[in-house]
Amino acid sequence: LEARVADPTGLVNTCSASLLVVGRLPRASAKDQNAEPLKLIPNKERYEAGDCAVVTVQSLLSDPCQAVAQLQGRGLLYTECFAIPPGGSHDLRFDVKEEWIPGAKKRLNVDVVVDRSASGTGEGLVGAQAGMDLEISYKIKCLTVDVRPGATHLTPGSKTDVSVSVHNAATKAPAAAADVAIWVVDEAVLALARGMCPRNPMPEDEPEAAEYFISPTPQ
Repeated sequence: LEARVADPTGLVNTCSASLLVVGRLPRASAKDQNAEPLKLIPNKERYEAGDCAVVTVQSLLSDPCQAVAQLQGRGLLYTECFAIPPGGSHDLRFDVKEEWIPGAKKRLNVDVVVDRSASGTGEGLVGAQAGMDLEISYKIKCLTVDVRPGATHLTPGSKTDVSVSVHNAATKAPAAAADVAIWVVDEAVLALARGMCPRNPMPEDEPEAAEYFISPTPQ
């Protein structure tokens, strides 16, 4: 793509960008027919906000290829175009941001295109894909609540104080303007109302990342 703009004096400025549009191509195969042509190798099993994620894209193809990587969540969070030499690798590096948490599942997809039109095999353009879910800890968004009653034993009609402190579970810093609800319930009654207890506000399962990079045919 190339954009041009001219000022009133006729001076022209231009800027350009190269794009790789990935479509549905015949599948490229590795030298070992039983092996996947691409492997994604993360440097950690689970990431924290503020980490620099490094994911190695390992190619088992015998040809050089052009590739595009996308990290998808609620939108396209990160993308990179790069080249991989035959049987080589490339490291993807990106910062894990706090605003990604919680949100949709983070899915990293890599698509590669290989041009075999000059190889004499008649294959033309072929492609390969690899993907993985990126595990990100919710800890920075969680709170630690410490409750300390003023007395361990009480009699009917007596009064007591309850001390409550709320901190960020990751930084240990006090949580400002926290809303706290305190229940004083008999354990037998609580057992009968098990399904009515407050739930953890953090989602147990994130929705799937939407497909934001779709092209029906190669261009």
